[in-house]
Amino acid sequence: MKYGIAELLEKIDIVDIVSKYVKLKRSGRNFVGLCPFHKEKTPSFTVSPEKQLFYCFGCQTGGNAINFMMKVENLDFHDATEAIAREYGIPLKDWKAKTSSVYDALAELLVFYQRCLKNNETALNYLKERGIDPATQEEFKLGFSGKEIDEFLSTSNIPKDVFLSTGIFKISEKGIQDIFRGRIIIPIFDVNGKVIGFGGRSIDDRLPKYINSPESSVFSKRNVLFGLDKAKKYILEKNLAIIVEGYFDVISLFRCGLKNVVASLGTAITEEQIRRLKNYTENITLMLDPDDAGIKSALRAMDIFSSLNVNGEMVLLPEGEDPDSLVRKGDLEALQSLLDRRLPILEYYFEHLRKTRGMETTQKKLAFIRDVMPYIEQMKDNLQKRLYVRRVSELTGLDENIFWDELRQKMKKDETETNESKGLVPVNKTIIGIILNDPDLAYSSGLKEVVERIPDVGVKALIERFFEIGIRSSNFHINRYLSEIGDEDLRISIISGVFETQKLESDAKRKLIEDYVKYIKQKSAKEKLRSLTEELKLAEKEKDEKRIFEILAEKKKVLTTFK
Repeated sequence: MKYGIAELLEKIDIVDIVSKYVKLKRSGRNFVGLCPFHKEKTPSFTVSPEKQLFYCFGCQTGGNAINFMMKVENLDFHDATEAIAREYGIPLKDWKAKTSSVYDALAELLVFYQRCLKNNETALNYLKERGIDPATQEEFKLGFSGKEIDEFLSTSNIPKDVFLSTGIFKISEKGIQDIFRGRIIIPIFDVNGKVIGFGGRSIDDRLPKYINSPESSVFSKRNVLFGLDKAKKYILEKNLAIIVEGYFDVISLFRCGLKNVVASLGTAITEEQIRRLKNYTENITLMLDPDDAGIKSALRAMDIFSSLNVNGEMVLLPEGEDPDSLVRKGDLEALQSLLDRRLPILEYYFEHLRKTRGMETTQKKLAFIRDVMPYIEQMKDNLQKRLYVRRVSELTGLDENIFWDELRQKMKKDETETNESKGLVPVNKTIIGIILNDPDLAYSSGLKEVVERIPDVGVKALIERFFEIGIRSSNFHINRYLSEIGDEDLRISIISGVFETQKLESDAKRKLIEDYVKYIKQKSAKEKLRSLTEELKLAEKEKDEKRIFEILAEKKKVLTTFK
């Protein structure tokens, strides 16, 4: 018999999996230990064998066994699932066969694209003009998508539906079409050298210039860095990774000897990408375009670097240049000089603001402070924060203590606000936590009868889904419910609520639910009364005696809610 993901999660023991990485100690119904995802001295990492979930109260990370393996081993969903299935000897429903067939299809397609390139003079001339010699073409297995796709599909032993599942081929009135047709093909490999997708570069005026493979069972842009399969050993040697923006930036730099380089596939840099790089180094330099977009991209990445304890630096290229253009001009010394003068991201931002806006007047200094302080506030390393506060003090001529007073006030304000802004507000988190811990309470408390009146549409949807799938204590598996929630912040917020309400006494849980039901009824009644009052004013204005009588009777009925 073969099993699906939900069935796999029901058969495994999360405590067994986590204990291979974390020293756990029993604490009541749960196990606790030091969190593997952030530094702490007092255990805040909790594992529930009953719910088959983990949650850290320190860094607000949580999930099931697959989520844990993804995070601790830096794996994607597929690899983490397969690793757990292998560990427990649990066969998965057609999982490996389907994934393997997609890999096989992409590998076969790559050979076809390479063959097409060798037979297309226009594409070969384009690469020659860009300085991409035959050896580099072979190194990166470049290809071309021509008109011969029907012939390829008819001779392949792999079913057409497998190719269609990659999103690279589309069915239209003209038959099966290749989304890359007429483009140079740049294959994208995973760290093990398996082709997982493609990039396509137009060789004419067609827009967009670049397109990527759609998301598929083996390809997710958030998790991939172009060139990492080749660059990883050089990143280890140099103890430095350089992130550029384009495919040909990587190819050109690699060709000229700068091989510890990867690209982010034209997307904003993600936490998943940085986690992958962190397997090889904690030093990352961004080499970006010298415009506002490039600087903003670096500033967005700064928070990721900070949370993962990565040393983030940046290089701003000369106006109108990119790494590929500098290599083609033979200006390698200028490129190396830029790298030698790389600076921490925020320090570069300081210099950029000083050069572009100046610091001569009080207004300009205030603008500078307002721009840079939010980035200092979010720093988790206090020593780093102190150094940057001192630097801002030096640049503006203001006393350092002024900035610390502002920061302390901000920190106090943040402490009074919950961390639920990305998930659920406390009362809703508590209610959902209670019903997931004790499903029968949701029915006996009258919650089902007031679901339609819940004003928060998100919470209403969560509780409606709870009742739709007929959760009862006897047959409830929380991971089945959580698997339908795509928003990670919301999912973790719910898990937090489950752990926080787990220790409550039954009477306390019942009272909280009943008070919530009463609150929803009264809030709904108040809204109804407000609406009826407006209607009554209109009826009185129009002297509609019949309608006035009906509204007064309805108001009397609604008022019984408050008794």
